[in-house]
Order: sequence, then structure tokens, then C-alpha cells
Amino acid sequence: MSKPQVSIIILTKNQKRFIERSLLLIFSQTFKDFEVIIVDSGSTDGSIGVMEGYQVKILKLKMKPFNYAKAFNFGASKANGDYLVRLSGDAIPANQYWLENLLKGLGSKKVVGAHSRYLFSIFSDFLYQIWFRESFKFIRSGNPVSFGGASCVVKKEAWKKYPFNEKWGPGEDWEWGEIMKQAGYQILYQNNSLVFHEHRSPLPIQIKNFLDWLFVSSRRRIKSITC
Repeated sequence: MSKPQVSIIILTKNQKRFIERSLLLIFSQTFKDFEVIIVDSGSTDGSIGVMEGYQVKILKLKMKPFNYAKAFNFGASKANGDYLVRLSGDAIPANQYWLENLLKGLGSKKVVGAHSRYLFSIFSDFLYQIWFRESFKFIRSGNPVSFGGASCVVKKEAWKKYPFNEKWGPGEDWEWGEIMKQAGYQILYQNNSLVFHEHRSPLPIQIKNFLDWLFVSSRRRIKSITC
């Protein structure tokens, strides 16, 4: 088989109810030239059985606590595509055009990545919805901190020069976007690439996560690189 143009890397742990729907939509996409790599961090809810029903590569990487940057970097290191799509286990493509629309405009040398628009159900954490709806408003003003890692794509050559920062904690996707833009590159917001993205957690955890995201967005420990 020839090398796929795109590698879709799904990061998951115990998210069977999402994976079942996500894989069904992924393999119904209008854009077909891709491979699927799933980085699973010790699922025990039957997710593996669902994954094995599809033509995917399953990589097992147990982590405590779960680290999105580490999981993605591990999957990316095994990927064959020139474009690396990062998809959270709780993010489900909304339709068959999700991937096609996400990849638009990446032919430009100045563009190193793009990210999708999130749609929320009534079951999603209330504070999470507020935070992301407000943070994406920065896109209109050109603020580079708005880069959503739940559904995004980065060029492999850019990732090789600067992998996602495994020491950053929450917000490593925003840091990556900030660094790329400081280096003179562009990241696109693909309004027509839609995913349903859900977080369901008790209110105390919602508050903790909300405060973490506020802290991340206010930090200025952004490195400078030359790409």
C-alpha cells in the first residue's frame, strides 16, 4: 500500500460510547487517503473490541495522569502521513465533510496547521462550553492562543521541529499555536470542519479545569523557535 497523505491520531481512554460513533463517521469521510492510529491509555470499558472492528493501528500507552501531548507525540512518531490530525476520544466528527474541510488551505508554505469548530450538546460541562466559546472569539482579533487540539491538523514537518510540549500540562495545544505564530506561520480556523466535543464531569472538577485553563491562557512562558 502507498503511504497515506493523512494520519488521524485518536487519543482515548474508556470512551467507548464516543469511539463507536467516531470511527463510524471517520470511515465515512469524503476524503479517503488516511490511516487511523489510536493511542489508548489503558481502556477497560470494551473500547478495544470496538477499535478492533475497524482497520486501525492500536497503540497502548498507559499514563497516570493522562497527558495529551505525550499521547499525541507517541502516535505521531508512528505515523506515515505528511499531515497529522489530532482527535480527542470525546470529539466526534459531525458529518462526512469534517476531514475534507479541515485540510483546506494547507498547501501554503506559511500554513502549518488548522483546527475545527466545536459543537456542544446539552450534556457538556457548562463551564467548559463558556470557556471555549469565549476563547474562540480571540480568533477574530488574531490572538494566537486560540488553537483547539481536540480536532486539529498539523504538518508533520512542523511537528518534528517542535513536538507538543509534554511538560506544559493543559493548554499545550495553545502553546504550540502561539509558538508557530511567533515564528511567522499561520494556523487556520476551519469553521466548516465540525466536531461534537463533550466533557462530562462533576462541578468541582469543572471549576478546577476552568481555573487551570485561565492560568494557562495568562501565562507567558512561551518559547521562541526558528523554523
